[in-house]
Amino acid sequence: MANDKPVTHFSFADLDNEVKPEPFVYTTKASKRVVFPDLYDKEFEEAERFFKDFQSAEMSNTAALRKWLDEKDYENLRADRLTLRQVEVLVQRVQAHYEGTFGNTGEGSASAN
Repeated sequence: MANDKPVTHFSFADLDNEVKPEPFVYTTKASKRVVFPDLYDKEFEEAERFFKDFQSAEMSNTAALRKWLDEKDYENLRADRLTLRQVEVLVQRVQAHYEGTFGNTGEGSASAN
């Protein structure tokens, strides 16, 4: 007689045993740390919004940074008086860090048929 109960390969309890990468940290000219959110401590829907906000044509990098950094970290970042090019590079590094952990979210609706 065949086994009627499927074998469990992974469980909720196993989720916390996975290696947890560190959040992205930027160090300012004044040696202050700007800590980006720990996406592993956020519910998955909120973490998905993080990616969407930084990849959205409707939301500027400034708005996304204000939304996702706490006030102190955002002010420390602003104190560096970054150029547009520098902010673009920083955002690309942040995205690359998290995509290295979570994978690339793709092109969204642009790749839909």
